[in-house]
Amino acid sequence: MEQNFPEIGKMKQLMEATKRSIKFVFAGLHNVQRFYRAPNSPLLHWGAPINVGPLLGSDRSAARQMALEPMGALGFAFERTIDAYHMLSLVGFYPSLMQSFGKAVVGAMNVRLATRGEPSKLPMTITRSIIENCFEDTTFRDSVIYRFQETLKLDERYELITYAVWDRMQDDSRGGRTTTFGYSASDISRSSRAWWPAGFAETESLESFTAILDEMVEMGVLARKNDHYALRSQRIAAMLGSRREVGNRLQNLIESAPRRRPDPMLSHRRLASGWSPLTLRQEAALHSMLSTSGGPRIILISAAEASGLTKLRDAITALLMGPTVNWRSPRQLRSSNPQHIIDAATILRSDAAPDEPGVVLVEGEWPDADALRGLRKHPALRESLRPVRLVLCGEPRTSVLTALSDMPDIVHVQVGPLPVEAMLHWMNREQIGFADNESAQLRLRQASGGYLNVLEDTQLDAPAKRTPELLIAAVEAAAAKVGPSQIGLGAELETFARNLLQTIGSEPVSAPEVELWAIELGGDAGADHLRQMMALGAIETASTVGDVQHLKFNPLTARLLL
Repeated sequence: MEQNFPEIGKMKQLMEATKRSIKFVFAGLHNVQRFYRAPNSPLLHWGAPINVGPLLGSDRSAARQMALEPMGALGFAFERTIDAYHMLSLVGFYPSLMQSFGKAVVGAMNVRLATRGEPSKLPMTITRSIIENCFEDTTFRDSVIYRFQETLKLDERYELITYAVWDRMQDDSRGGRTTTFGYSASDISRSSRAWWPAGFAETESLESFTAILDEMVEMGVLARKNDHYALRSQRIAAMLGSRREVGNRLQNLIESAPRRRPDPMLSHRRLASGWSPLTLRQEAALHSMLSTSGGPRIILISAAEASGLTKLRDAITALLMGPTVNWRSPRQLRSSNPQHIIDAATILRSDAAPDEPGVVLVEGEWPDADALRGLRKHPALRESLRPVRLVLCGEPRTSVLTALSDMPDIVHVQVGPLPVEAMLHWMNREQIGFADNESAQLRLRQASGGYLNVLEDTQLDAPAKRTPELLIAAVEAAAAKVGPSQIGLGAELETFARNLLQTIGSEPVSAPEVELWAIELGGDAGADHLRQMMALGAIETASTVGDVQHLKFNPLTARLLL
């Protein structure tokens, strides 16, 4: 990825030169899955991915065949068809477990046949009690646990998250609270980090953590409903052991040193002017939202100037008009005047199609909440056969952020400072000789605050690429040119932020305490100011949070306010 895929490029040339008489198959585990999601991945040109997982969704008919037809060929039939689905659900619809479970049921039926002699008629009936007895068999349970744990060991974070969710379920069950709908990504993140902060140091953003949960969904470990996650099979979860056994596994995990695995989806697309402000994961999410029928019609993207606000237009245009997507050019406006937006959307409708919607891209101040309410109801943005999407890029407005709770169909995408885990990608791209140095990555984030424009404006000569001290000095020089307005702090917000910093300091503080101080210092306006600072990335979530979320000032923001 860092060198623009030279080896895969050679494979592509071979395929084209032979008119696809030579083909390649990339088969693997979660890393293949992660790599394919990158919007600029060359694999996107070659075909659709196939995820081998639980037989759910469109694969349910295959699961039904797998349960019923082999049994029928052997002279067995389920007492009720629903019992076949019960057998499948017990093993989470995993194909390999379905096969071994079916074998166990056949074995039990053969034992019964040997005991009772030839049946008077066929088929012989498989009862619910036989299914339950086979599932409770020690040998079968051991094989299920072994396979399940082998899947979790692909990434110890999978294992930790599974045990943390299981532990939370036990607590809620004992307290009489329902666990049917699972937990939000932020809830699971807090529980997991409370157990093992070091294991998630490279996934400090909620976005990165959610990506891990989605990988676990695709691998069949978790199930997702809306924005909540739960263990897919409660019965398999029950096999994990007693509270003490799971606790011992958790203890072994948290005492081990985590393997470093920076998230490739936190890298950024190369633009002519440098890096795109959007991560590859944000690009993938934007493309999905824009191209999905019934997806959001209005998308708000917030950023400060130092986070790359002025580059968002080029970044989104490059995404929509690249070799992978190849849509028509978006209609670009510099005014958020509602009538101008409606006029542009009306023109785009004539050529729009369900698989290629028109896109109005506005770079400038967000419309106010009332204007957004009017836009979301206008026919020009509500047609499904000739869809038009509206993307608004600007600094966040507090009144709009507050009003979004009443407009759930409008999506807000936050572009903020780069996390520590993205420093490795930037250092590799700039061919820094000590990119793998964890201490240098932390110092680089501290010096730059993670602001993209600071990194892009850093003067990198050969010595700075070889020596950490010279690199940090160059970054600090670039950071010294940044003013409060460039990170989104206007005069009023700057005054509030300085008072808040003097009150709570630059170290992590629990979110409830920060909220109380914000109201103490500014009343209702203080709560709004805090919300805006968080949307700008001037205040960010601490990397180790425990049960209660902690907040802290961005390091560059704190230095500017001192």
